[in-house]
Amino acid sequence: MAIVISSKLLDPIVRSANVLLCQKMRSSCESARNMIKVSTAVRSALASNKPVVALESTIVTHGMPYPHNLSTAQQVEHIVRENGAIPATIAILSGIIHVGLSDEQLTILAKKECKPVKASIHDLPAIIAQKGYGGTTVASTMYAAASVGIPVFVTGGIGGVHRGVEHTMDISTDLTELGRTEIAVVSAGVKSILDIGRTLEYLETLGVSVITYAEDKEFPAFFTRRSGFQSPYNAATAEAAAELIFSSFSLGLRRGVLVAVPIPEQDAASSQQVEDAIQRALAETRENKIKGKDVTPYILQRVNELTEGKSLQANISLIKNNAKVGAQIACAYAARQTQSKTAATVSTHSIPAVAVPSQSLHPMSTATSTNNRAYPVVVGATNRDITICGIDSKEFRRDGSTNLCKIQMQLGGVGRNISEGLLRLGNKPIFITATGRELTIQSALRTSQALDARGLIHSDKLSTGSYVAILNHAGELAAALGDMEIHDSLTPQHVSIFEEELRSAPIVCFDANIPPDTIRYICDVCAEANVAVWFEPTDTLKAANIIDEAESWRSVTYTSPNVAELLVMGDALGVTPPAWQSEDTAVSIPTLADQVKLICRPLIATSMMAVFVTLGARGVLVATTADIEQPLAGNVTQVSDRTEMRIYHYPACNMQENETCVSVSGAGDSMVATIIAGMLENRSLDDCVKAGLLAAAHSLHTREPIPTTLTPAAFTVACTRSLLPWKPQMIAKDLLFARRASNR
Repeated sequence: MAIVISSKLLDPIVRSANVLLCQKMRSSCESARNMIKVSTAVRSALASNKPVVALESTIVTHGMPYPHNLSTAQQVEHIVRENGAIPATIAILSGIIHVGLSDEQLTILAKKECKPVKASIHDLPAIIAQKGYGGTTVASTMYAAASVGIPVFVTGGIGGVHRGVEHTMDISTDLTELGRTEIAVVSAGVKSILDIGRTLEYLETLGVSVITYAEDKEFPAFFTRRSGFQSPYNAATAEAAAELIFSSFSLGLRRGVLVAVPIPEQDAASSQQVEDAIQRALAETRENKIKGKDVTPYILQRVNELTEGKSLQANISLIKNNAKVGAQIACAYAARQTQSKTAATVSTHSIPAVAVPSQSLHPMSTATSTNNRAYPVVVGATNRDITICGIDSKEFRRDGSTNLCKIQMQLGGVGRNISEGLLRLGNKPIFITATGRELTIQSALRTSQALDARGLIHSDKLSTGSYVAILNHAGELAAALGDMEIHDSLTPQHVSIFEEELRSAPIVCFDANIPPDTIRYICDVCAEANVAVWFEPTDTLKAANIIDEAESWRSVTYTSPNVAELLVMGDALGVTPPAWQSEDTAVSIPTLADQVKLICRPLIATSMMAVFVTLGARGVLVATTADIEQPLAGNVTQVSDRTEMRIYHYPACNMQENETCVSVSGAGDSMVATIIAGMLENRSLDDCVKAGLLAAAHSLHTREPIPTTLTPAAFTVACTRSLLPWKPQMIAKDLLFARRASNR
């Protein structure tokens, strides 16, 4: 029997849990996500695994005079498109890193009236903090591109080791970034004003793979085709280059790949003329004491003047050529990536993601067994759930000896639990999830072939997600710890493999453990296909992931937060009820409903059909414009002209009086799975919610997150109505003036 754990024991555990969770939250790039804005075209291409090419913007802000800079940038983007890829020019506008620029934004930068700064990595914090404008260098463009998942970046030439480095120690940040960022950089080598030999040596030291894009290994010298130095490797085709890049990224080396593309022969400038101009310009920098980031722009400008424009013409030519080659490599890489994912999908087709004992399965109904039926899709977490209870706080030893307690480990995770619940209730969801390197977990997942788990991916480098719950004497959560890094593997690129299934699904459910970019992708696809979406917030650290700049929440049809999660969502929307109170039993249900109403108003008024606010032992509040006596699915597909939101209170279901609660873990997931299953059977909203409450009650009295008693026979409409014959109380309502007709 679980007992109360003293605060003295729990305090350090809670503190440790909070520290771990805060560290994880900081490392999840939430702040970076707010500082980087990806254009719709680029985001859509990345989500669909279409080739994207990143482009820098210093060529616009500092590399060429106006209007050559603008026309060159536009021509380069056009070349990228002509060769089958999507261009993503990167720059800083009003303190936001933009990945993908419009013509208007390019023009603003090109005219330089906004006084753009040459922005390398170390400049980003200041420019962003000061809401400034900046043209990104090779290093900062690499960072931004890799942050959003762009694998190929095209530039003119990268920085490197400067001549006279033994006196100045001047080495470009471009090299440092190549040594730590997983991206392929396509350039005409390094700028010829640099020390090419030492640059190649330094790249080798950093572990950066260097290849010449030609029949031989001759390393190009920017304006000219030959430098007198050799690359370690060469690739004569885009496919060969893409294969090398794919190998590097697959090995997880966390290094860049430099693809050096010689300038076309007809456009190469005279090497001696360029070298003479460089030497003269270098001398002038020393005489005029020009240092730091001002050196390269000055030399390039002077070399152009001294060569009477020939170097500028060569510069434009090589950039266009690099854009063509880079786009072709990006297309080849995308094809190689798709080939790899297809192979992985085939190899995991029969690996299930829910370990359900075969004897507990129930035959699916005729409707769900039809071959042409579109199945629900669930995207979310599979975790190892570790539950700790039975610690005697009075006898707790702190001398290093073993404390006896009850520890239980089982498969869990919000997405997995909902999938299992749907499966037990006669549905066959497609489950998209990720697991790690543990053989025991993989073995457990292989014990059943009931679930369609084509979306299951394994990582040999990460551990399966883990969730540790410490329960008090009432079986309620007292503290929790989590290792959730594996869930970042559920990228838009992986989920996009199942775009057809998403578009044809009767409903798509996802939990907040998946990355924000994946949330946006799912919402975009479902909105376009008019597919109902269910968002499970998971916990307060992730509940606001749906409230983003792209307003993904406007594509959500249903959500099921608890009161604390709803408050977080409200804060993100800028809606916080005055004198907010929690679901403490001292707060009356009508008071709580009035507070919940204020947050649900923008959700319901704009897009959602129903918000299911769970109250633990006090049941659930349902905010909706739907008729609770009508089929829940039918309410979604019909355009509602109702302008009134109503809030109903459904008290919790107690199966047997005075029966002890064993664990609250999985109760909410059981409820969600059962409501969705009822919706798929065309049940009314009222019948769906009551069945969900009954399922939650079943879950409370078992250690399993999804009870084995969750069967179609136990949750028929007749059975549910006989156990819960009452009608819910409508305790609040609100007139909505801005109700938008549903487009689903």
